Amino acid sequence: MKYIATIGTFDGIHLGHQSIIDFVKKTASEKNLHSALITFEPYPSNILKKNQADKRLTTHSERMWIFRKLDINKILIIPFDKELASKSPSDFVKMLLSKINIEALVVGYNFCFGEKRSGNSVTLQQLGEMLGFDVYVIPPLDFHNHIVSSSRIRNLVNKASLDIACKLLGYPYSILGSIQEGHGRGREIGFPTANMNITENKLIPPDGVYFGKVHYKNKSLNALINLGAAPTAKREQKLLEAFIIDFKENLYDKEIWVSLLKFHREIDTFSSFSDLKKQIESDILQARIYFNKFTPGDSWLWSEKLSFKKSALH
Repeated sequence: MKYIATIGTFDGIHLGHQSIIDFVKKTASEKNLHSALITFEPYPSNILKKNQADKRLTTHSERMWIFRKLDINKILIIPFDKELASKSPSDFVKMLLSKINIEALVVGYNFCFGEKRSGNSVTLQQLGEMLGFDVYVIPPLDFHNHIVSSSRIRNLVNKASLDIACKLLGYPYSILGSIQEGHGRGREIGFPTANMNITENKLIPPDGVYFGKVHYKNKSLNALINLGAAPTAKREQKLLEAFIIDFKENLYDKEIWVSLLKFHREIDTFSSFSDLKKQIESDILQARIYFNKFTPGDSWLWSEKLSFKKSALH
């Protein structure tokens, strides 16, 4: 099989990444090729920056879930290590060609590769001429005079500017995980929560109470979300706790997506659980007002119209 492929980390799979992937699929159809996406695990920054690596917008599991939604013919996951990082640009490309029959390679404008990031899109075009494949370089995507980038979205998430982050991602900033059984404190005061541990390398916005959505069985459910510790319950461990409004099912051990839509307030310490209950009741009232005005838009990530066809994972 001959492929037109794109390569990158694709952290967040934001609108810029999506424009590249759309180009790959469109060109594959026009030229009777198969589409492919080449990525790395772990992220190169985890090897190259070590303890200074950025937190991820999307974990490996989240990326794989989203990639499957994009209906790409082949996903090639290359283990990234120091040996791979030390390859020259030429050897790096030859390694790629040994793994997949590339007819054309599509990259972003700032793509770098090879030892010390010494290769760029110009280097790749030169190697393409030598080794017999076409190279397409996609220009940056602009949003309100700013380039759409993973680093910009990280800055927005770190500031809880989730509405703008959502626009650059093309979908709400979300967390994938399995629901665990908690201590039952929320249930005792009338507000049972779905509790989720946070993956260590996942970028999480500041601690606080958020309005959001829980995505389960093709449903998007309104939720009040506590992100962080629970000082009133004397719990220092940071968790994601979602109280799903007007929902009674037990979600223990179920895998769900949680979307964070809007920062509501900081986490407070209350003198009693009675006071905490009153605050949660007020929070839920504010959440209902928010969701009554909320316009979800056409988020492709949750659309049931899109194909769930699984790509070949290698």
